[in-house]
Amino acid sequence: MIPLWENEIPYFNDAYGQQPPALDPHIVEGSKACVIVIPGGGYEWIANDHEGIAIANALNENGISALILRYRIKPYMHPVMQCDVNRAVRVARSLAGQYGYDEDKIAVLG
Repeated sequence: MIPLWENEIPYFNDAYGQQPPALDPHIVEGSKACVIVIPGGGYEWIANDHEGIAIANALNENGISALILRYRIKPYMHPVMQCDVNRAVRVARSLAGQYGYDEDKIAVLG
């Protein structure tokens, strides 16, 4: 897992018992593009198996790298989830050189 923040996490509350937001990398060597996959769950849970890992695997099979976003859910409220997605895009751009995809070829799905 790649943490979205190294230090202070905006809006983070330890009392909620959630892990800090992070990206789970599913990288394809030689891929020129990357998709940030945001599994659904109505902000109450994260459907990681069928809307996270399964989608990342399908993208990988087609030569596209994926980063699955583990974002904050209920009891967090707006704008926390949007903050996590915005930061995920910035982190994905910063990882482009390390993983080999083009920083201008990043999409968000979810």
